[in-house]
This record gives sequence, C-alpha cells and structure tokens, in this order.
Amino acid sequence: MIEFWMDGEKYELENFTLAEARCHGEDHDCGLTTLDPSLLWRLDIVRIKYDMPIIVTSWTRCKTHNDAVGGSPTSKHIKGRACDLKTVRGGSMALLRQICKDVFPYTKDYPGHIHCDVR
Repeated sequence: MIEFWMDGEKYELENFTLAEARCHGEDHDCGLTTLDPSLLWRLDIVRIKYDMPIIVTSWTRCKTHNDAVGGSPTSKHIKGRACDLKTVRGGSMALLRQICKDVFPYTKDYPGHIHCDVR
C-alpha cells in the first residue's frame, strides 16, 4: 500500500506498493522512489475501473536506468510522473488501454505495455 497526501487530503493506494514504484531493472536496482500524487490517484482510478490486477513494468527511473533502457532524456519516469502498464495473463489490453486514455492526459502504446504520464 502507498499512502500520500494531495490537496490536503490523505489517499491510500491498496493495489500498488513502493517496491513497484522504485527504480529497478535487470542490471540496476538503485531503489530511487519518486512519486507524483497526480499520477498516483490516476493509477488508482485505472485499477478500480479495470477491476483486475495490473502489472507496472516501469515507474520511477534514475537517469542511469533511463539511459540504459533508451528512455528520452526528458522522460517523465525520471520525476515519477509516468508509468508503464500491462495486464496479467488473460487480461484485456484493449480495455486497459481505453481506461488509461480516459484517465491520463497522455498515453502511448508500445509493444507489450501502455505508457501513461501526467505531463
């Protein structure tokens, strides 16, 4: 669970953990965690509307990790303002994609995941 404050109110995300949010990869695990409240509450809305588990494939990235995965130098992942999502086996990527487009101000499809950010 992740707890955060936004606009003077406390929120709790029961479906996501700090471990999912931290910077980590196959050859990298610095543990940096940068969370943007605007992204957090949108992610929670997506999970509630989708009503199935969602896998976060990438969230916070430090500059080293971002460079290693070929991310943009201005990637929103660096400031915790983006996440990449995919479904569990048997889930509908089409449904997840539509929900993300309804909730996030920016989404982009990639092979195997949906990029969402709060520009």
